[in-house]
Amino acid sequence: MKQLLIVILTLFFFDIQAQVAKSISLGTAVNLGNLNSFNINLQSSFGQDSAKVNWNISPSFSFTMMKSDSKFMIYERESYLTTSVSKKFGKWKVIGFSDAENSYLRKTLFRFTGGVGTGYDIVNNQKVKFSVSEVIMPECYISSDKSNKDIISIRPSTRFKLKYNDKINFESVTYFQPSFWTSNNIRFVDNINFRTTNTLDVPITKHLSIGTQVIVQVFTLPHYFDNSVKITDTNLSFLLKAYF
Repeated sequence: MKQLLIVILTLFFFDIQAQVAKSISLGTAVNLGNLNSFNINLQSSFGQDSAKVNWNISPSFSFTMMKSDSKFMIYERESYLTTSVSKKFGKWKVIGFSDAENSYLRKTLFRFTGGVGTGYDIVNNQKVKFSVSEVIMPECYISSDKSNKDIISIRPSTRFKLKYNDKINFESVTYFQPSFWTSNNIRFVDNINFRTTNTLDVPITKHLSIGTQVIVQVFTLPHYFDNSVKITDTNLSFLLKAYF
């Protein structure tokens, strides 16, 4: 992570004239009565998209408490961070990508993966941007169950990114990360990562929009360690998004 941030800062220094885009999204829900629960979903994004350099840092956090036997208990506490940086050469680019997470639901104490590869802009105009990238990514996985060994994997990461900006805004980021090598010879089907994040929002002012987001995640490694952990998680959120 430290090395990737150094690369980001270095590229930013050479392309300082481009404006950094910033956004923060907030979603919350409170239920009282038959179901007593509290949920907060916080996301932010910081990035730069110029003719030569593109970088983005996107942290997110989701927290849910539910009442059980007269006490509120933690049901969900999910932290996720994704970063990317790329240097453009026409439609081609060299790209560095990483993601990290801590997941209460999936009993993941820490998971980090990062690597370098190539990308290609299939469409890149004022309204539509669509790109694909392929990155080779070592990954470190630490289960919250101390009886499980730490896992090192080598993954190819195929990533698709689509952005549409007009009267409505739509963004979709999807990656597929199987493992072709694992430190303790875990089967291919037991070590696959997949995540797609799809956000639709409608501007209501110059700096404010409302929208919805659907995240679908498939992680088979946590299920391999504990079959009570489901492979697939789907999250639907309604968000208030602020641009700066």
